[in-house]
Amino acid sequence: MRATRFLFSILFFLGLAAFALHACAPGTDPVVPDTYVPPTLQVMVTINEDQDASNGMYGSSMVNLQFMTNEIIPSEFVTFGSQEYVVCNDIKLNLGNFGSSVTNFSVNMMIPSNPPEYTCIYYYPLKDKIESTKIFTVPVLHQLNPELQRPVSSSSDISVSYNYDKNQPNCQVQATAIAPNGNATGNSVAEDKGIYPGPNGGTLNVGSLSGEGNLVMTRTCVPPNEQFDHQHKADDGCQCNGSPLTFDKLNLTYKATASVEVSWVPTNTSATTAS
Repeated sequence: MRATRFLFSILFFLGLAAFALHACAPGTDPVVPDTYVPPTLQVMVTINEDQDASNGMYGSSMVNLQFMTNEIIPSEFVTFGSQEYVVCNDIKLNLGNFGSSVTNFSVNMMIPSNPPEYTCIYYYPLKDKIESTKIFTVPVLHQLNPELQRPVSSSSDISVSYNYDKNQPNCQVQATAIAPNGNATGNSVAEDKGIYPGPNGGTLNVGSLSGEGNLVMTRTCVPPNEQFDHQHKADDGCQCNGSPLTFDKLNLTYKATASVEVSWVPTNTSATTAS
């Protein structure tokens, strides 16, 4: 089990040396719009945080970005020209360097610690100048550090303690028990006071699991839309008051995953956390 996690971390580290970019299949061919100014673009961002990765003090992350134009109804994914680029935590990504089929742009990085936040900035040409506007900034949330708690009474239901984070609203947590003879996944519940599943989360039953495995916890946060929704706040290319243009809309999802090794044993005996 340790060897498998080590191999995964090595592969993740190799991917860190270059940007992992790939084409998506949105259902229709992407378009080349006549403008790339922020008020005409909608942005979808997913932060995937692997807190187990060994190539950073606290793990590694992949930030995925996709852009759509609102000049077509319904909105379509876009590809870029030679002048547009993004900078995420000091990592530059030229959006037009990857061909006409690439609409999903990814940046690998260590989980930021100085400062502890994710930030991406978009650069684009406007009136013979390169302008910029911030796509998003979100704080890095606490490490989950899940720990298996003893089964509830003598049943095969378990509970998991983890680091609760109050800095980001609208977060859900979910745990999956993994063993050689199968898996068990609990409900997705609102993050609350650092105990999973919590009083309203149902149960996570591991009575049929045995052998060396893992307990994997995932936190998924979707900030309120109004935090990033700038629809109709600026006209195309008009910076009349000197302030940066804002995007038509941004949808952001922040997902973090962490695990702990566990020796699963039959019901009514004690499961143990691997040392």
